[in-house]
Amino acid sequence: MNTTLPFTPLRIDSGEHSSVIIGTLGEICKLRDNTKVEDFVKPFPAQITSGVVLENRWVGTWVDHELKHARMAALSLDSEWQNGIGREAIRKGIKQSLDFDPNGAIWSQSLDSEPMALSKVNSGFCFSILGRGIYHMDADSNEIWRVPIPDELTFNRLISINESDGQLNLFYDNGSVIILDKEDGSVIENHKISINNKIEKVFHHQNKFLIAMATGGFSILEGFNSTPSTYRTPGPIFDAKFLDSGWIWTGWRHDGQENNGKIKISRRRDIGVAILNERILSNDGKWSDFLE
Repeated sequence: MNTTLPFTPLRIDSGEHSSVIIGTLGEICKLRDNTKVEDFVKPFPAQITSGVVLENRWVGTWVDHELKHARMAALSLDSEWQNGIGREAIRKGIKQSLDFDPNGAIWSQSLDSEPMALSKVNSGFCFSILGRGIYHMDADSNEIWRVPIPDELTFNRLISINESDGQLNLFYDNGSVIILDKEDGSVIENHKISINNKIEKVFHHQNKFLIAMATGGFSILEGFNSTPSTYRTPGPIFDAKFLDSGWIWTGWRHDGQENNGKIKISRRRDIGVAILNERILSNDGKWSDFLE
């Protein structure tokens, strides 16, 4: 993982054995055994807004806000990925009511609104569509269940869906948390986290949560009946992982770590966008060691 990427990375969708690097302009490339970087391709001409690695496939969403076109599809992790059509074909296709799939898709479907909080659940995935509902699908895009969005959260942005103890924890940008039964989507309980900023990202490990704020800073929550501890950072956090010693993260020109409430910040010249095997991928496409 020492090769500089030939595109600007946005994030990494991580899996147990394979991960997928996502570029700012719709580029994707696989990491085999999370070490060997394959060539990048653009299977569909739109920004990739979310993605999740399942056992043998990657499921992603492409959104072109100007053309008001959204699509979800799955690509096999075991086959070679190929470039797809150009954006002009999509523009013409919309006028002619034609449908186009990402090149090599196992399955593909058009969406009438942008999905939020795409997350792995069991061997399938969950996501929400604003104003419509919360969906649990299997790896082949068959619906397992769907439930309505609570009325009081209809117009709030769902940030994260994560799984612990057989439950799904849904974090909204205003600090609301809805806990659903994983088997049927029924509501188990509601919580409200005491925060003074909009939530941008939520990272979790079992029942521990690092909640990153939109303008920088974060809170650590250990259980929904506890009071979160809040800390400042030099800028927004873009990725975080939990290790035996506590949380580590990377973000806007800094890396950081937390251990029993003690925070250490290390300045970096670039912008860290992802952590993989305790190495940092920055927005210039380069890999570096975590700055302790």
